[in-house]
Amino acid sequence: SFYGVQFTSPTQAISFTGGQQANITWIDDGAAPTLAQFGLAKASIYAGNSAQQTSLQTISESIDVTNPMFLVFTPDASIGPNSDQYFIRFDSLALKDTANPAIPALAFSHTFTMSAMTGVFNAEVLSEISGQSTAPIGGTGAVRHCVQHCRRRRAQHCCRRVQHQVCGLHR
Repeated sequence: SFYGVQFTSPTQAISFTGGQQANITWIDDGAAPTLAQFGLAKASIYAGNSAQQTSLQTISESIDVTNPMFLVFTPDASIGPNSDQYFIRFDSLALKDTANPAIPALAFSHTFTMSAMTGVFNAEVLSEISGQSTAPIGGTGAVRHCVQHCRRRRAQHCCRRVQHQVCGLHR
């Protein structure tokens, strides 16, 4: 699920380069819970699908998502190959998933491209990527959240864009 965090970078149009400084940015999406409720979060680069994901690089063990709403880091070029299958995941250190209180609330970026990479995906990551689910990275709750977000703004084209790009449907 997205839980209030809307990533503005990276996106499908904004890529990162291995070994070069990169900026992750986000805003509060205006829906409950707020960024303050999401609280401190662990930030990492992942690859995979909605059901299975592998952490490739921990960016920060604890970042305050409320201020500032950006994180500067250098992607490790050895974590994988040139690919458009990377995404950022925030794991809340305070808020639990409403559907499963045993796991943290999660927020996901768009999938994005990383270039100048020197590594490879191992067999597990390749299997996760090739097993892409039609469900969004954030699960069905994320689709509901995206659709509700768009309906509040009365923008049907937004729903389609959100479902395809943010939620990851119909890749």
